[in-house]
Amino acid sequence: MKNYFRLFLFSLLLVSTVIAGNKWTPEFMIHYQRLGATDISPDGNWVAYELSIPQMEGEKSEFLTHIWLVSQDGKTQFQLTRGDVSSSSPQFSPDGKSLGFLSGRNNEKKKRQIYSISVNGGEAIKLTDEEGSVNRFSWSPHGSSIAFTMTDPDNEKEKAKKKEKRDWKVVDGGYKFSHLHMVKADGEKESRRLTKGAFNGGSLIGRQMGIGLLLIIQKFPVPMHGPLAIYPS
Repeated sequence: MKNYFRLFLFSLLLVSTVIAGNKWTPEFMIHYQRLGATDISPDGNWVAYELSIPQMEGEKSEFLTHIWLVSQDGKTQFQLTRGDVSSSSPQFSPDGKSLGFLSGRNNEKKKRQIYSISVNGGEAIKLTDEEGSVNRFSWSPHGSSIAFTMTDPDNEKEKAKKKEKRDWKVVDGGYKFSHLHMVKADGEKESRRLTKGAFNGGSLIGRQMGIGLLLIIQKFPVPMHGPLAIYPS
């Protein structure tokens, strides 16, 4: 424990020294790699994490994010996802054999879809093919399906308005809501919508519960923290 504390103090000192000599601006920050979301495997032997690496070639000034795995003892570490499109939000399946994640790969509009990949590596399987972009997802407790929230995509009338440049914004009107959907984890890609109405579906808790799926919703326009709803998984 003392060694961890010393390492923590050293890290703080190092960061303080760097910041003291350089102002922490977006231009300065873009030069450093950063860690993002993490998830621990059900057996506790592996940790999946996001690693964002600066891309500064030519006119590029952005981060490319991919998912890595590291063993709990720190002795084994490897990159799980690759490509020129970011992958994020790693989440182990309940049996620990697969890892779900979000990516806009193979998508001209870069809409984030759910993918699944074996923890041993290999080709990722695309699980959703939605018109919109997936916000967040959660495995069901048994791992045969995945719940996800997605903001309602534009209907045909809204698409026509955008094409004609008539898609002006109206204060307190024209809201888009995020709703709950479910898809099987076998790659069929046929999802079904579970909620509708003037509220937003927020956080999802699925695999940690044995009774179903827990959805935290925000009713429109208030309160900020709405009731909890449980849906069979």
